[in-house]
Amino acid sequence: MAVRRARSWLAVLLVVVVLVAGLMLVDAHVRDQAEQRTSAQVAEQLGGARVTTELGGWPILLAGVTKRVERVHVTADDAVVTIEGRTGTVESIDITAEGLSPWDDLPQATAEDLDADIAFRWSDLEAMTGFPLSYVSGNRVSASLTVEYFGATIAIQVEGDLDLAADGSLTIADPTAEVAGIDVPESIVTGALDALAAEMRLPQPAGLVYEGLDIDADGVVAHLHGTGVAVGELI
Repeated sequence: MAVRRARSWLAVLLVVVVLVAGLMLVDAHVRDQAEQRTSAQVAEQLGGARVTTELGGWPILLAGVTKRVERVHVTADDAVVTIEGRTGTVESIDITAEGLSPWDDLPQATAEDLDADIAFRWSDLEAMTGFPLSYVSGNRVSASLTVEYFGATIAIQVEGDLDLAADGSLTIADPTAEVAGIDVPESIVTGALDALAAEMRLPQPAGLVYEGLDIDADGVVAHLHGTGVAVGELI
């Protein structure tokens, strides 16, 4: 009797294992197909960028019913973006969306929480802002400006710390400049930077705010965050 019961439990366990394995295989196939479709859709909107997508949560089959996925991670390299009339190529975009629904209809989807990192090469940054900046060291950058100095219009090279406001405005803090070895008064440098403030601005994707940036010799990485983000307005 004991042997018979053991065999029965073994048979039940075997059936469960087979069912779970089958479910995992089906889920993996559905997940792969969904990730490919999402990547293709995003790539089309980003000028043919190289896009990869990872859908979080298991089983993904359940998302077919709820139309919601817990987490979506999308990366895009060499993405062509047009925001507020400005078009340019950025080195990479890395997006993590939490609570995305309906996940299978991105133009209508909303993310409960969304984080994005956008990496700009220095040349990308110039294309998107129309203003050239170059790296110096640490958090310092340099820019060429034209100012009125001693009654003449001259070009100066300004150095300062690059800062980023929540609305995408770029500022050069603690600026310094020299002409022929003579320090240019801070008021003149600040006035010149203020006149260019409208140009020194990153495009702000709808529903997101800038939370900071990292810079190095390769370029700038801007960090953005938003809640209740309408994904269709981003692509």
